[in-house]
Amino acid sequence: MKKGCFLKLIFFTVIILAIGLYLFQQKFDDILSTNNSEFNIPYINIDISDKLKFIKETPEKLGFEKFISEAKSNYNKIKDIPVDQIENISETIDEVLRDSIITEKELNYIRNKFNSLKK
Repeated sequence: MKKGCFLKLIFFTVIILAIGLYLFQQKFDDILSTNNSEFNIPYINIDISDKLKFIKETPEKLGFEKFISEAKSNYNKIKDIPVDQIENISETIDEVLRDSIITEKELNYIRNKFNSLKK
């Protein structure tokens, strides 16, 4: 076999293999993905008091800070929650914090939503 034919064979084999792996990854991505590396609850990796300076001082704000502190301490227990559910609670928290005040109703809503994720 000539060198040119051998190199062409290797070249086309690599291209076909790459296409096959790409298609396999696109079709079966849910089987291959790992959710633990993508886990990120909002405000869990930052200093909560600095991030919430714009929120009005209320008992509910203190309750929210306590809620985040508990989530930090239970990180290993809740890291198996699927990423789409984490994104859902992240959006909920962002919506609650938009108006710079946390009401008791909003705080209870976040707690209930988070507790329903852990089950």
